[in-house]
Amino acid sequence: MIRNNYEDTIYVIAEKLNSKLDEHLNLSNTTSEMSFDESLTRLAEVTLGFNRLLMKISEKNTMVKEFVSERNKH
Repeated sequence: MIRNNYEDTIYVIAEKLNSKLDEHLNLSNTTSEMSFDESLTRLAEVTLGFNRLLMKISEKNTMVKEFVSERNKH
């Protein structure tokens, strides 16, 4: 994947958010004991936003990579 510093920063933030969310969700083994307060809901929303941004970056980089591959074949 082709990335720049901005994309690397987004990747690192998303990884940390995912880890933090996993940590909170793994505190409880059953959904009946799981507590969703406002801060956990907000963390999930922010994490989702960063994950969506990463998917867009990946799609863009895939398109660039495919374009360069196609161009180099001709």
